[in-house]
Amino acid sequence: MTSNHQGLCEELFEIGSIQRLNEVLALNKDYKTRYPFPHMVHDGLFPPNILAAVDREIPDNPNAVNGCVTNSSIGAVTRGLFSSLKSSRFINFLQELTRIPDILPDPQYFGAGIQQTLPGGFLHIHADFNRYPRYKWFRRVNNVVIFLNPNWDDNYGGHLELWDREVKDCAAMIRPSMGRLVVFSSTDFSYHGHPEPLQATATRSRRSLALYHYSMSRPKEECVEQNCESDHSTLWQTPKCSSCLDPTCRKFNHIV
Repeated sequence: MTSNHQGLCEELFEIGSIQRLNEVLALNKDYKTRYPFPHMVHDGLFPPNILAAVDREIPDNPNAVNGCVTNSSIGAVTRGLFSSLKSSRFINFLQELTRIPDILPDPQYFGAGIQQTLPGGFLHIHADFNRYPRYKWFRRVNNVVIFLNPNWDDNYGGHLELWDREVKDCAAMIRPSMGRLVVFSSTDFSYHGHPEPLQATATRSRRSLALYHYSMSRPKEECVEQNCESDHSTLWQTPKCSSCLDPTCRKFNHIV
């Protein structure tokens, strides 16, 4: 192992250090009560050298395909970063943050992995599938997302939007900045997306890493008609306004 690789391994381990994760918890004590559903946005957890290595493994490729990259195509450092998000320390952090007990990491990147959106691409507002088909686990912690977009221009769009249960309040617009961590709890009503076509230049794309976490049960108030036993796929929604920035629906002071 070269000294460079050894240094990266040490930095990957440090991501899950108790001190680092406790600092994030201290800044997000109100996670459960945030509007429109429990969520957090945090910058600075991931070391710059790790982000730079992942950036090299996932180039800003205008010839890539929109959507998720399969497990077999994930580079070594990126795979190490995913592993840190499945570690017992990170799972314990998620349990303390969300107050959801017995969280299970996804063993197979089902619907997750490397996500890349090219110019013109978008993702309609939605709540995600509710069950892991193979294991029948309930999806509970949605989109543990790391964004990978240095020097992102707000004119490109691609902001993650969070909408309320009635899809009438756009409560947050989150810039997909380099190294930014976003976590939110998944219910049948945690509506999110980036519905406007991406306006990035031809050499840029919106890149992120996404990982989902599960549990063996969930409260009935998180489910449509309080029925948690029926499986469903993505629940697409049409917001009351055509844009999150429409004054009728905008419920935030500034883009995060």
